[in-house]
Amino acid sequence: MTCLQDIPCPVLFTDLEGHMLDASQDMVELVLGTGQAWRGQPMERLLPPAGRAFLQTHLWPTLLNGGRVREAHLKLLSLQGQQLPVLVNARLVQDGGPAHCIWVFFVAHDRSRFEAELIHTRTQAQNLARELDLLSQTDPLTGLGNRRMLKNAFVRWLSAQPAGANHPQAQAALLMVDADHFKHINDRWGHDEGDRVLVDLAQALRRITRRSDLVIRHGGEEFIAWLPDANLPSAQRVAEHIHAAARTIVPGQGPSALTVSIGVAHTAAWTGPVNLDTLVSVADRALYLAKAQGRNQTVPLALPHALAQAPWTAPAAANPHPP
Repeated sequence: MTCLQDIPCPVLFTDLEGHMLDASQDMVELVLGTGQAWRGQPMERLLPPAGRAFLQTHLWPTLLNGGRVREAHLKLLSLQGQQLPVLVNARLVQDGGPAHCIWVFFVAHDRSRFEAELIHTRTQAQNLARELDLLSQTDPLTGLGNRRMLKNAFVRWLSAQPAGANHPQAQAALLMVDADHFKHINDRWGHDEGDRVLVDLAQALRRITRRSDLVIRHGGEEFIAWLPDANLPSAQRVAEHIHAAARTIVPGQGPSALTVSIGVAHTAAWTGPVNLDTLVSVADRALYLAKAQGRNQTVPLALPHALAQAPWTAPAAANPHPP
């Protein structure tokens, strides 16, 4: 028949006052040591100060009132004075003889390591999820955001308005920027040079805009600069800086510098609901006008005036904007 010494984990028997009565061999080897000097001693001597307080304030009341303790975290002092993390289960036994308590300890080295590894793995997974989410919102060529990032930024701006986008103070501007004659650049200098021009233009747009603004690649040679809380004069100043920056970019071997056309949609004097599709549509209309009027210029359209006109329908050509 199996006896206490054969139980393959640390086990301790105490009386109801916490005096140690008997122990398994594993308990002896772990914290008690050889000899019998520990018998009759309070089990508190096996615990660091914090553990003693926890024993008196929580474990003993739980055990004496409820008859058992389940998976309590504790630390034992090893024979070398190290603090060993353990899980403890305990039970109050009243079987006709003197009432006593059985304490069963599970050394939690592996559990602690597993929990640490689990936390580390979870952190890595969360970081990877954030990276994947960022990649899903990023244009691979320029490193700018894409339409999904723009939509998220617009939703954040909208939620921050006191009464939504129909609040009188809810000003914002959206600039649609298009590289002029970009097809000519690709045809004459090749697509690698065209890509280089787009990357340089993207970096210029980043430098010009505020930290609170967002620049995305809308597609092809088109970019959008989202300027939350910007009034029309501010948006026009940004457009002027964009024109100046574009002229510092020289495709191929020159001699002509890059120019851009810009359509601006802004919410000045607008008191109705605003959505992102409306802003993009109005900016697209303004950009078409800038192209049609000779390129290398900015055309602003306020939402009330733009929406009062006939619904915008782009020309039937594959590219609605003149190249």
